[in-house]
Amino acid sequence: MVLAMQIMYKLAGACYPGEVLALMGPSGSSKTSLLSVIGGRTPKSVSLEGDVLYNNQRLTKATKRSVGYVLQVCSSSCVPASALV
Repeated sequence: MVLAMQIMYKLAGACYPGEVLALMGPSGSSKTSLLSVIGGRTPKSVSLEGDVLYNNQRLTKATKRSVGYVLQVCSSSCVPASALV
């Protein structure tokens, strides 16, 4: 049996051209889930309520092609040597 759990509540925000946006938080704080929703790549197992808008328009295939992110894949080579001592 799979239990439903709400992981994000009442989110709103804006990103503007020419600005850098940082999404930070501790492990398990739903950063990847939020990026998946924003990028239009929400897994089918996730239910989404509300709207995700780009310039006050719903996500289209064209918009989806212009939005993306790269997952961080990190191993011990990403950790500074001083942290491994």
